[in-house]
Amino acid sequence: MVATVVGGLGCDRTPEPVGPGLLQDVYLSADALDGVVEVGESTQLTAIAHIDDGVVNRTEDCTFVLTDDKVASVDPKGMLTGLKPGQVTITAKLRSVQSDPLSLEVVAPAAP
Repeated sequence: MVATVVGGLGCDRTPEPVGPGLLQDVYLSADALDGVVEVGESTQLTAIAHIDDGVVNRTEDCTFVLTDDKVASVDPKGMLTGLKPGQVTITAKLRSVQSDPLSLEVVAPAAP
């Protein structure tokens, strides 16, 4: 397994201060319909931080880790691009908290 890290900070699961509250969890999602992205297409990843006094989008503050950087790439702002057909799993890390894994499938573009 290849892991590619893009962006931010390290991880383990200890709540820590983030602004006025303690960071409890990070939830990762993608705009991709049915978890599928075509080669050459992009989808926005969103990392929502659950803080003891609410939730906030912290996508640009996260580190993204991919299981296969030949299948997809992700920039520091969370834009994931399909590179070749295959399966990729992504996690987001914010400070010491890591999201659950998110799996996406990259597929060849549909024939015209």
